[in-house]
Amino acid sequence: MSLILPQLMVPSASVLGMSDSLFTDFKPRTTSESTWTQTGVNFGTPAVGRILVVGVMCPNNGGPTVDSMTIGGVTATLAKAAARTGKMFYAVVPAGESGTVETVFSTAIANKYLGAWALYGASATQPSASATTTTNGGALGINVLANSFVCAMSGDEVGTTCTTAGLTEDFDDNSAGTTTASGASDYFASAVTPQAITMTMASSAFYRGISAAFQPA
Repeated sequence: MSLILPQLMVPSASVLGMSDSLFTDFKPRTTSESTWTQTGVNFGTPAVGRILVVGVMCPNNGGPTVDSMTIGGVTATLAKAAARTGKMFYAVVPAGESGTVETVFSTAIANKYLGAWALYGASATQPSASATTTTNGGALGINVLANSFVCAMSGDEVGTTCTTAGLTEDFDDNSAGTTTASGASDYFASAVTPQAITMTMASSAFYRGISAAFQPA
């Protein structure tokens, strides 16, 4: 007699598409450390070819560099960098509804934020366009292809609030010390050239912002 055990299935990429892409999680942290190991990050629905985008912001002026990131055990690729301590990464991570994101800094730093998004039906070659600014409320606009998903993140060393235009705000938080980080995203069914995007802090001392457009497969 043989025993057939049920198998855990990962949905195919055809089940979920770019329009199903979404913001999945946000984590603030105040601990000073050179390696931030954040467990329990929501990865969304598992799917073949799923891409996880993770942005990290350490809004302190004069902070260390963000050297690398691992998402769900997969070495992540840099999508865009803003100043020294703001970067956005991505990795193909098909399995797992949640997992660990590990970020390595050049030296220990406190007061940092993580934002995460899950993309479905996206190309493994990303991003199609990106922008960065160190001016509060500066232009983060980018050309967006049809059937694409855009992620953006901003940070400042002042504890304040952020107003986003051009995307839907996903989080706006100032709980990590006297600093602030905000994230936003949206799906675009049609191409927009360019899509205007701004993320403006109510007050600012050391600002940085990132945006990136992720194209379909």
